[in-house]
Amino acid sequence: LRFNSRVVVQGCGPIGLICISILKTMGIQNIVAVDGEQKRLDFAKEMGASETVNFKDHKGIEALTEGVKAAFGGYLADFAFQCTGSPIAHANIYKFIRNGGGLCELGFFINGGDATINPHFDICSKEITIVGSWVYTLRDYATTFEFLKGAQAIGLPMKKLITHKFPLSQINEAHVTNLKMEGLKIAIINE
Repeated sequence: LRFNSRVVVQGCGPIGLICISILKTMGIQNIVAVDGEQKRLDFAKEMGASETVNFKDHKGIEALTEGVKAAFGGYLADFAFQCTGSPIAHANIYKFIRNGGGLCELGFFINGGDATINPHFDICSKEITIVGSWVYTLRDYATTFEFLKGAQAIGLPMKKLITHKFPLSQINEAHVTNLKMEGLKIAIINE
């Protein structure tokens, strides 16, 4: 990734929003966020996205791809982060990436099901480099603290990611709130 990279982040839940803020903290300016919830897309702009694309405004993958290209001024992404955990979204992300570009799959930290892709068209003929991300280690905490300092320094609203706080005694309500997608990140606090 370079300062002038065109980066698409698909999925504006907590993982996608943090991904956007990390990219912004690294100095990347051309970030397009893709999601189906306008509130999340609006927050993506606060976190550093330069443009947003609501997939609900596009019928079919060809139209959605054109929407992403338009957000990049007529170009496809140099790199993509897929942050949804949705097999359909994973299958779609390849269409947003230019030949020779890259993809990081962040969304499938649980088994969300199989995605249907055509390896010939989606990977090989486009020569896309793909990497997955699974977990972090203890040594990643130092990097995280440095990121948080950088995010604060440039004014990113990291604290706004936690939209709801519940005491441990209300854990069921917290899970219901999360499942209804009424917030972004739900915090359960030990009383």
